[in-house]
Amino acid sequence: MTSKFVGQRMRQNRSPFTSLLEKVAVFQFADMAIKFIDRESRQFSKNWQLCIATVSCLSIE
Repeated sequence: MTSKFVGQRMRQNRSPFTSLLEKVAVFQFADMAIKFIDRESRQFSKNWQLCIATVSCLSIE
């Protein structure tokens, strides 16, 4: 019974720290993903604007 109680205490003590680490990891991953998507979409919009400009120049000619 004593060892079971110690095991429960250890789990209780460990879990907030573990969940904190998981939250930090998830946050860092989300931050990376957002930065990547932001960079890609900015690159895409530049290419898209260039494409529209090219098409409009060609249609004027």
